[in-house]
Amino acid sequence: MWLLIGLVYLMISSAAQFVPFLGGLIAFIIAPIFTAGLMYTAREAGEGREIRLDYLFQGFRETGRAGPLFGLGGVYLGSVIGIVALCAVLLIMTGSMPDLSREAVGGDGLPDAALLNILLVVMIGLALFIPVLMALYFATPLVMFHGTPVWTALGSSLRACLRNFWPLTVFGLVLFVLLLGLALILVLVVGLMTAMFATTGSATGAASAGVLAAVVLGMLLMFLISIPLVSILTGMNFCSYRSVYGGQPENRGAGMAG
Repeated sequence: MWLLIGLVYLMISSAAQFVPFLGGLIAFIIAPIFTAGLMYTAREAGEGREIRLDYLFQGFRETGRAGPLFGLGGVYLGSVIGIVALCAVLLIMTGSMPDLSREAVGGDGLPDAALLNILLVVMIGLALFIPVLMALYFATPLVMFHGTPVWTALGSSLRACLRNFWPLTVFGLVLFVLLLGLALILVLVVGLMTAMFATTGSATGAASAGVLAAVVLGMLLMFLISIPLVSILTGMNFCSYRSVYGGQPENRGAGMAG
């Protein structure tokens, strides 16, 4: 059942990306409410109860939860937009934006000064994004399981992450290395398939079609691998939440609508 839940979750997330003009925005908005469903599923599984596909939509079903969960999505989206906008302004102020634009259309490489400025701006963006992730990390289960108001949940999550900074840092680094290794393996597989199709194609059109097929197969492989990853990452997230907030009573079924 976990694999089916992961598949449906990925299909919904992917479908949201294809909404014209708003796809990326919608994906940020709906992320917490479906994450809440995944966390609810993890809780039920952890307590030995049978899990169901409709648990993925539990955030919609519990009275008083959908609004705050969408609110978390709004905070997530607003934070990303604000950080990206700030980085764009910094690139313009440092004069690096024209160099970056020329490189994007086929330049001869970025000047050292522009490259340094871009690297600095990226580091600033990451430094700003880390506390956003820390504030959001436990906020979803706090809203879902405790009925905590949005800003209270964000503040509590940020403080909890700061108190447990080093364990969470080690956890994040291990997860990053694992995901990076998986990504490198996928890139290697796609690269090998691309080279194979390109060399076996006798005509330019056939070679191009082969390369396209390799890319599509690589994307399909990545999608298939992501299905079990959904349950693994959800379980890890839920365990970290329980280890930090396990002593606090949960508001069980207090708002069940179905």
